Amino acid sequence: MEDYCKVLIIDDEFIMRQGMKHMLEWEKEGFQIVGEATNGQEGLDLIEKLEPDIVLADIVMPVLDGIEFSQILKQKYPGIQLIILSSYDKFEYVKSTLLNGASDYILKPTLNPEILLKTLQKAARNIPGLTLRKEKELSPRVMLERFLMGYRDRLDEVLFVNTFPHSLYRVAGIDLRALQEGQKPRIVKFSDMAEEYFERQTEYEMLSVLIEEEILCMVFNFRVRDEERVLRDMQGFADKMNSIFDRVFFVMGDSFSGIQGIRKSYQKEIRPNLGMKFYYPGTAMLLSSQVKITAEETRFAFEDYSSALMRRQYGRALEMFREYTFLLCEAKADVYRLKNLTKNLFYNYLIEMEKCQVDIGTMKRTYFSSIDKAENVEKVRSGGPYHEKHGGRRAETYDDNGFRQCALLSDARQLTSTYNTMIRDINQYIEQIVSIEKEKRTAEIHALQMQINPHYMYNTLASIKWLAWQQDTKKTTEVIDAFISLLRNTISTHFSMDFRRDVPAASRFLHGWRRGISGLILRITAWG
Repeated sequence: MEDYCKVLIIDDEFIMRQGMKHMLEWEKEGFQIVGEATNGQEGLDLIEKLEPDIVLADIVMPVLDGIEFSQILKQKYPGIQLIILSSYDKFEYVKSTLLNGASDYILKPTLNPEILLKTLQKAARNIPGLTLRKEKELSPRVMLERFLMGYRDRLDEVLFVNTFPHSLYRVAGIDLRALQEGQKPRIVKFSDMAEEYFERQTEYEMLSVLIEEEILCMVFNFRVRDEERVLRDMQGFADKMNSIFDRVFFVMGDSFSGIQGIRKSYQKEIRPNLGMKFYYPGTAMLLSSQVKITAEETRFAFEDYSSALMRRQYGRALEMFREYTFLLCEAKADVYRLKNLTKNLFYNYLIEMEKCQVDIGTMKRTYFSSIDKAENVEKVRSGGPYHEKHGGRRAETYDDNGFRQCALLSDARQLTSTYNTMIRDINQYIEQIVSIEKEKRTAEIHALQMQINPHYMYNTLASIKWLAWQQDTKKTTEVIDAFISLLRNTISTHFSMDFRRDVPAASRFLHGWRRGISGLILRITAWG
């Protein structure tokens, strides 16, 4: 009896798996890829379910490598043909797998379609009773997969006349990576459940394909009168899956006519919106027409933000941070970019606060972890000009798994409040010092006025005159210097910063006065 030879690929390198998948037109050659795994343990789990005839396995893999895998495979499934994939530097390991029953090996650097096909055909000849079933054309499922991935320019409408007999189409999709960290057995189970759920109805057609091991794409073909039925059944399936699996989120595109429009719908409506669950929490199925972009994403003014932080304008920086984060939420920005930008802006904010002796260690760890783990964001009210422009809607959070923007901003505001309080206390202290210095300066000036009186000036000038008449230049200079020193020391120069500008003026006054006294001495000497 002719049948496909079922092949399971096990390799931890995604590119390698994809390369082998599209290296051959498998069904034309009588082979069929029934599954993929990233390590030996995943492979063993799939073998029990899929019962492959041939396993292509890498020699070096995480969890369970090729050598251990070959030992277990020989003991539990001796009838399965094992082909080992190896690099040149791992060839010594291949000998161990051959001793464990591997039928052949392929060196990865030499892998090409011809070598792969010959090795598969050689292994297939060792399977008792197997006659390869070769197809002149690929199955509709394989052709659709290759079309969606860009390996085919068009679909042959004649070959799909029985698969899609109706006039209208809708495409739906789900990113399976969110299902329990993308465990392969659960992904396979999910795909099978989709087929089982829709095969029971007869009013329309549904064909599903798994794209790049992560996206289940479902194509619906129906008549105009059955469109509501398709939407109702798809919603029912989404709700059922949501009750079984965690974080189920389907996206369904608009209806269109013509089979060639399938790829356009997948690329424009399905793939870009698969991450929208972050913005639509609690939704199991989202129609692409329901996605509303209420703001346009713009560049963040990082230079102004940094300048505000450096100038200790924390309130302004915080408002810029909040406004832009909310703008990205309204613009439905890519979630990965939104989270990274939020962490970057908040990190810069905390670093500046740390300079004010604020301990940011715990807060940084707490909120960075919270941002990374955030699963959704809700739009609620908030203030400011952006709030008024958009009808009072803002992005904040409600539940424990949400984007903790409110709490984050609340703590940031608390830091700002603490800083502002500190600045206010410092300003009050400075004002007190200034007040004291003002009083002190007034008293010193009064004391100076008391000392520099006509009697004191007369006695001093008389002394200078007498010394000058005696032509005692040295003594005369000493008296003048002592007088100037008295003036200089009487007024304190330890004023607050508000009075420092008076010091140069005082200095100029004293030096000018000294020059005047010197001139007077010369005139006295000449007179004498």
